[in-house]
Amino acid sequence: MKHYVFKNNYKKLQIKIRLQGEEDAHKTLNYGDSISFNIERAATGKHIVKYGRAVVQQLDLNNGYSSDDINMPNTSLNRHDAITYKPNRAAGEMVLTDFGTASAAIIDRDGVAKNEPAVLFQTLAGETLTSVLSPFAIALDSLTPFYSTSTFLCGKTGL
Repeated sequence: MKHYVFKNNYKKLQIKIRLQGEEDAHKTLNYGDSISFNIERAATGKHIVKYGRAVVQQLDLNNGYSSDDINMPNTSLNRHDAITYKPNRAAGEMVLTDFGTASAAIIDRDGVAKNEPAVLFQTLAGETLTSVLSPFAIALDSLTPFYSTSTFLCGKTGL
């Protein structure tokens, strides 16, 4: 994997990109907008995610609150060689990818940034992992033919 893309098919989101050793970046993502990152290997051989030249620690999907966070690998916020998602304070980290496999979908039952329930779908095409955030009800409608398969909820929880 060489690229990570986050696509917003949900509500308008104020995203904070927490950067290691640099000032955080702030982005507004409207419906249909996406943001791209590079995935590299550090000198240790472990994965890091970069935005420009800076190492990304986290995509904070609710602009600073302690949930709805995509935590990037091998940083002070996530010591694992995996990209994880924390849907709420009480929930454990859920693995989006460990760079060998990717979760098909992760459900955020209480929604992102106090909105309706959401689902994060992951797809891998070539060297690009894409996470698409969508409202859960719409996602279910589009998955109706596949709902009975194990693919829909096959995801790793915990590390």
